[in-house]
Amino acid sequence: NFDFGDDITWVHGKHITRVGAQFVRYQENYIAPSNIGGEDGTFAYFADYTANYNGGGSGPCCGASAAYSNGDGLADFELDSAEVATVAGVTGPFGARQWRDAFYVQDDWKARPNLTVNLGLRYAYDQPMYEAHDKMASVDLPLARFANIGPSGLPNPTAYAELAGKDGNSRALVNPYYLQFMPRLGFAWQINRRAVLRGGYGITDDDEGTGTGLRMTQNPPFLTSVTNLQHGPQATYSIPISVTNGITTGTSAVPPSAQYDVWDPNFRPASVQQFNLTTQYLLFSKTSLQAGYVGQIGKHLAEPRLLNQYIGRVPSSCPPSDSTGCVDLVAPYYSVVGGNSQIVETVSEGNENYNALQATLHQQETNGLEYTLNYTWSKAMTDSSGGYFNVDGVGSGGSFAFPQDSYNPHADYGPANFDVRHNFSGTAVYQLPFGREKRYGSNWNRATDELLGGWELSANAIYHTGTPATMIQTGGNTELNAASDNSNYNYAGRLNQYRPMKISGRDAAHWWGTDPSSIPCNKGVDNGICAYGRPATGTFGDAHMGTERNPGYQNVDLSLFKGFRTFGKQYMKFRIDAYNVFNLDSWAAPNSRATSSQYGKITSAQSNPRQFQISGVYTF
Repeated sequence: NFDFGDDITWVHGKHITRVGAQFVRYQENYIAPSNIGGEDGTFAYFADYTANYNGGGSGPCCGASAAYSNGDGLADFELDSAEVATVAGVTGPFGARQWRDAFYVQDDWKARPNLTVNLGLRYAYDQPMYEAHDKMASVDLPLARFANIGPSGLPNPTAYAELAGKDGNSRALVNPYYLQFMPRLGFAWQINRRAVLRGGYGITDDDEGTGTGLRMTQNPPFLTSVTNLQHGPQATYSIPISVTNGITTGTSAVPPSAQYDVWDPNFRPASVQQFNLTTQYLLFSKTSLQAGYVGQIGKHLAEPRLLNQYIGRVPSSCPPSDSTGCVDLVAPYYSVVGGNSQIVETVSEGNENYNALQATLHQQETNGLEYTLNYTWSKAMTDSSGGYFNVDGVGSGGSFAFPQDSYNPHADYGPANFDVRHNFSGTAVYQLPFGREKRYGSNWNRATDELLGGWELSANAIYHTGTPATMIQTGGNTELNAASDNSNYNYAGRLNQYRPMKISGRDAAHWWGTDPSSIPCNKGVDNGICAYGRPATGTFGDAHMGTERNPGYQNVDLSLFKGFRTFGKQYMKFRIDAYNVFNLDSWAAPNSRATSSQYGKITSAQSNPRQFQISGVYTF
């Protein structure tokens, strides 16, 4: 990258005015493997062909009168019955190019001796990213949506392709956005000698994306990735994939098609508003309390969408002579990718917000004791859980790369994965009162003082309540070509929620409790007792994100240390650390998949067992 910029500061009267500009030439050269399959290809076995997902009875084998069964992936493998096969090329190099320009002006105004006001404005322009040699392709989405299919029933993506820099298309295939104005406002008011009030508001932007995996360089003719999905939507499309037939051999005379990765032509940078109002009060000469409100609102966050999700289930009355199996009636982009593949569009439509009360009690060193205590009561909400950006791991079953229902993404609105309602942390350092110039041992000789005097004790403590848990099932089998149907995407869907769960008898083996309401209902059935149940085939679960909570976290560390003088300015520092000194258990997230035999069980811990560490550092 090349970065050009300059700043000017002007001090005049009661004002300090700053102006500046920055021009960044962004360059990234990369070789691009696809997110899908890899060059050698993959076969995936998800136990669907030996499962009985529709079972609701107690009889043997299969059908609605039989018992529900999860199936077995190894058994599917031995039967040569793969559900998904993927393969992709590795091509490049590609060269991403972009200018990122910005200008700002800010004025710090000493309005009164006890009042400072900050006013500023920043303007930015992020040029839509393009490829150095125009190796990008997109799809004319309005033209391709439910386009007529020829007699062969085969997709024809070239008829709807848009190539960068050709036929009147821009090099970026995305329209520029020129309204990135970002005001800033702040103030600090010393009310009296003990109290201060501060506040601020600002907007920042971020021209984020979804990484190289979903850039428009990933499309034919520059890179091809193929998914062969045979998980529904109807009996003629449920023929398993056989290794002997190869990865790209389709079923029902319909070959699998390449995935296309496109960007919304009106994609724009994310806009994040941040604001706060805090007060700080001096309780004693060296002890202060700060409390305030902190908030944030994010708009236009980047997130991927699956555009070829069906608008409904495939009609069962399809005539045998129909070469498409009638899938073209419900798959919006059958003309481009057929019925089993996807167009993944990156859009700037995600939302998030954060609201918190934050308090800090701080004491400077007094009689050998210094400490800081922090408490936050907060709530973070979003309709973009962030699974595509690898922020999973903080909760159970709550991070999805794609919306469950691409036609209703706001239905994913709920607590963010990192949302914790109560969060406490504290640090303290105490100089033990033993040794020369201390309360005890002021008359010790040098040898005794070197051995027993001058020790310090420090402590760090953390406690927070649990992160959200979303109640899900593996493989939604919606028969709608949705994210839950494909292992390349979420391969999980939310449950239905019928009533609140009554949690009693909770332990590590039964985190959702032992009350009958904790047992999920069978597919599409509400027995009047269960809190959650698997949705009927062809439907999405209506439970919100993060309806339950995982275990919290607690930890305390202690350290005892002292420095020993040796020669001149040289000294030896000796330290004993005790991590998780009280050996507190902090359980990991429980299994929240209703279709798992481990449902409700906690099989690991967030915390490590108590550990001691002794160390010495010699400085010379």
